Amino acid sequence: MAADSSGKAAVAVVNDRLNLGLKIVTRIDQLPCLYQWQHFQAGQYALGVEPSTHHVLGDLAARERAEMIWLEHDMGREYDVALRILDGREQISAAEMAIRAVASQPDDDYPPPTGVFAPLGGR
Repeated sequence: MAADSSGKAAVAVVNDRLNLGLKIVTRIDQLPCLYQWQHFQAGQYALGVEPSTHHVLGDLAARERAEMIWLEHDMGREYDVALRILDGREQISAAEMAIRAVASQPDDDYPPPTGVFAPLGGR
């Protein structure tokens, strides 16, 4: 996730055929990561975009990297998240330009693996 000068990070999911989209804006200091997942089973298509407090590696990695957020009794946290429907080509184009001004998506849809993987253990 890349943030603008105010610390906000934006992503968008766009359906060009319908000229419809969804823009999600979070604060990078609150939700520095983002998960995107897809389910393509026939008749049950789903797409998820989930801002997160830690990396997709999960809770154990967050604990090991001291990124886990622990709340004690009577504590709370607030997160600023804005969702905006992008209705039409003009709103989609404006959102895409604003996002690209901060950081652009890689040209390759599926970048080649780096070959650097954490060793599997525990077996």
